[in-house]
Amino acid sequence: MTIRVFLAAALVCVPAAFPAAPPEASPAGPGDEQVLFADLPTVEAASLHAQTLAEAPANVSVITAEEIRHYGYRTLGEALSSVRGFYITNDHMYRYMGVSGFSLPGDFNTRFLVMLNGHPLTDNIYNSNNFFGEDFGLDMDLVERIEIIRGPTSALYGSNGMLANINVVTRSPVDSGRLTVALETSSFSDRKVSASSSLYLGHGANLLISASAFNNGGISFPLDGLPIPEGATRPVSNADSERGYHSFVNLIWHDWSFTTYFNRRDKQPPVGLGTSLSGDPAQHVIDTRNFVDASYKRHVGPGELQWRTAYDQYRYRDNFDYPDSEGIDPVQDINRGDWFDSQLTYDVPLKRIGPLRWECRPFGSFKTCSTT
Repeated sequence: MTIRVFLAAALVCVPAAFPAAPPEASPAGPGDEQVLFADLPTVEAASLHAQTLAEAPANVSVITAEEIRHYGYRTLGEALSSVRGFYITNDHMYRYMGVSGFSLPGDFNTRFLVMLNGHPLTDNIYNSNNFFGEDFGLDMDLVERIEIIRGPTSALYGSNGMLANINVVTRSPVDSGRLTVALETSSFSDRKVSASSSLYLGHGANLLISASAFNNGGISFPLDGLPIPEGATRPVSNADSERGYHSFVNLIWHDWSFTTYFNRRDKQPPVGLGTSLSGDPAQHVIDTRNFVDASYKRHVGPGELQWRTAYDQYRYRDNFDYPDSEGIDPVQDINRGDWFDSQLTYDVPLKRIGPLRWECRPFGSFKTCSTT
């Protein structure tokens, strides 16, 4: 059993009165050679099958589990912010991904594709991928690696893969600990508790189950010049809070893999929407994203057969209070999305072709060329 406690606090840095001496160069050790000659990471999202970075026909960046633990990334957005050219913006309702200066306001991340073990997380209501904070319902302790494929991947995954494709690969139940419990807290009243367990069920079946709950109390916002609820004082305390839960289950049995993913986030935006009140505890945005996935993978003949089927569910509900001449007019927006998806692929490797020889022949005033 492993128990870990995380504590984040604000630090004040004071410049030293005297310049620091330059660090001495240390001789190269065995660890440096391991970094240089280590095996290249394996990626799957670039071509729908496992291959090394050298074989992938795309510009791919990989964030490993060691990097996630070393730098203490707590959300998917924090991990992606460390990747060259990627950055995160936050309007206190959602976090938006940008790359190379492209991040359209109000776009809801429709030009990025986020996948979990190859399963797209795009919803069928807003066609969005707003899953970069706690609304991404997977704890970072379960992540084996994050594959970032730069550029368009629409030929493989559809219209959302324009700017980048982000595939989050979870740790196998075989490689997980028997029991892990983690506690997180910070100076901004963030609280989170998570637990995961891996079990061998016999007959070749391995199970990984994880669950967590979080409650962020929020901070004080000045909200000068904005309408606030009657009786509230400035600055408004406990604004920008959120709470919810994550759950993830993965069962591997021979050539089958079964995955369930259920999560919910209740966000209280500190700033109103349009002319609605700001700092109102009655205002909230609730997102629920769930799916059940089953996949089968097996070598058949010269290639590999893979079949995946899934049921997805998305729920959205919000409430905003708008002041009018008669008092307060609450406005609610409710959306529900359900869909089934199935995919069958057969991957056949092609034989390596030797160098091509071009042969050109005159054709009138032109030349026709062909390969032999």
